[in-house]
This record gives sequence, C-alpha cells and structure tokens, in this order.
Amino acid sequence: MQYAVFLRAINVGSHNRIKMDELKKILLELHCSSVTTYLQTGNILLESELSQETLAITLETVLLEKAFKDAFVFVRTRAEMQQLLEIQPFGKQSETHHEYISLLRQPSTLELPAPKGFEIVQHEAQTVFTRVLNQPNSVQPNAWLEKHLKVKATTRYWRVVEDVIGHMGL
Repeated sequence: MQYAVFLRAINVGSHNRIKMDELKKILLELHCSSVTTYLQTGNILLESELSQETLAITLETVLLEKAFKDAFVFVRTRAEMQQLLEIQPFGKQSETHHEYISLLRQPSTLELPAPKGFEIVQHEAQTVFTRVLNQPNSVQPNAWLEKHLKVKATTRYWRVVEDVIGHMGL
C-alpha cells in the first residue's frame, strides 16, 4: 500500500532534529519500501504492508525510543490523498494569505468557534483547511485546532501537500 506520512514536531526549532537519511533508515528497518522524503519537515512517501494505524503507532514508538517528544505520525493512503486533491478548497492560490491543511490524528467533528486571526475554509472529520493573512507574526492554526478539537494535528502549507500529492503521481 502506498502512503503519505506526515510527522508532527520534528525539525522545528532546536529540538527533535533528525536527518532525512536517518528517518529513511528507520523506515526501511520497519520493512517499508520506496521511501522518499520531501523537504526536511517530515513529509514522506513510502510503501508498506502495515495498516495505517500500525504504521503510525510503530513509527511513533520508535521516535519516542529515540527521545523525540510530541512527534506524532499522520498516515494517509493514496486514495485519501487523491480525495484531498479533489476537494481543492482554496481555488486559485492567494498572494495575500497563507493556505494551510491540518491533518488530524483521529476524526473530530466537534464544532469549532469562530477563530481570531484566521479563517476556517473547510472542516472534514480528519482534515481542516484554513487561511491566514500573510503578515509577520500571523496566527498558526495548529495549536488552536488541537485545543478546540481535542486531537493531535499537524499543519502544512497546502502547496506543500499538493507537491507531495504530485510526487505520488496523482
């Protein structure tokens, strides 16, 4: 099965630093194949016979054993990535706003209050699309979403996820 894997809280700031070659080695030891990383922020394409949940839990366990704090793993199938591409929540790319996608570790359909500093464009069970005005010190939606939805999340620029999807051949 082909998966896109997104790691939360690695290579941000001075903690939880890992080279992508080391991450690839870990995944190969977990019997994953065709491992490719994109950027240095934990965006990975791979193939594995493990289920989504097993892959996520196994990789989280390995990262925890290696002293990575709060490094959660978000795994999406090729079909789920195709569905994200088909949603196209933002239309034409904005020059005045940052467009984000937040992947949720578990489904959450809790109602979200109106956020200050950004707009919720669309909220699916395991995905939230947001738009933030492009200015210094802009609000980052990840912590806000985790607090209100009560689940772990990882947030990426939408254009980065579109690139990952493109690398999947979709």
